[in-house]
Amino acid sequence: MKWLRKLCLPLVCCVLFLTCAGVVLFQQSGQRSAEENINDADWWHSHSEAARWEAVQQAAHKGHWFHWLDVMAREHGDKEFMVFVMNTIHADTDIDSPEYGSIGRAFPYITNQNAGRSAREWLDWWKQNQHKTQEQWIQEGFAAQDLTVSVEQPESVLSVLGAEDSEIPAYIRMNAFRLLRGADFNPVEFLLSRDAKTVDSKAEEGLRRYMKLLAPSTPIPAQKVGAAPE
Repeated sequence: MKWLRKLCLPLVCCVLFLTCAGVVLFQQSGQRSAEENINDADWWHSHSEAARWEAVQQAAHKGHWFHWLDVMAREHGDKEFMVFVMNTIHADTDIDSPEYGSIGRAFPYITNQNAGRSAREWLDWWKQNQHKTQEQWIQEGFAAQDLTVSVEQPESVLSVLGAEDSEIPAYIRMNAFRLLRGADFNPVEFLLSRDAKTVDSKAEEGLRRYMKLLAPSTPIPAQKVGAAPE
């Protein structure tokens, strides 16, 4: 029986080695899969915006930040995504760098607030606001601009969305859109319930912008992949 025990030990070690190797290969294949999907034009064109955003987030979690990450994060970023980023960057991270997905440019759009241009400023903001919901951030951002908006009064939100750049920052307008989208705002029902003559010009422009933003986004060409912050 001694020879059997001697034979079993190498077999057990071999099985353990193959199992560990399989896990590593599986993890690596998952990482490659996210990147390959994003870089595959056919996959990108044939999948929804939600599927693309999910793939981009998976790549970022695995250490690969596409240089246009901020473009998608502006529209789709939520508190969960902010938690991930804030736990990844450090005070000296260049959050405007393509190496890190230019992610700092998306922070005002996600939070509806503008804490500054540096990672240090945003990390300080995070210490004070991480306990709040994204909805609270957004409402506080409107209040800071002296704006009163409510999905119960769509004109108030549409007027913000339809404002000019010189009047209201772009990130504020984007969050007006997000409010309406989250409330399943229906432009047709809105127009049918009102006399078109009573809709002011800014709300009318906001309506146009809302319908344009609802349209499928133009696919972004996948190019450079950045490294995760060290």
